[in-house]
Amino acid sequence: MMLESQIIKMVLGAGVFLFILTNLSKLKQYPFINILIAGFGFHLLGGSSTLLEGFVPQGTLNVIQQCCHVGSALCVFIWVGKSLANGEEVR
Repeated sequence: MMLESQIIKMVLGAGVFLFILTNLSKLKQYPFINILIAGFGFHLLGGSSTLLEGFVPQGTLNVIQQCCHVGSALCVFIWVGKSLANGEEVR
């Protein structure tokens, strides 16, 4: 079953994705930003699989959704760890 909150989440996520694409050159000044962007991609993919679950038999995409959310959390975890260990400041 598709909820309105899931649709709103995906619309907002698509907006953030467009923001990332249009400002990628400015975002590159942040250390290890590719890891954080990959984490956002995993999050967006997990949300997309949640929406697609409304069109396929229940549970089919659940494993993919959960793996995407774990991948997203791991990317953020690695990004924070590398950023703190690096100690580089953005000017």
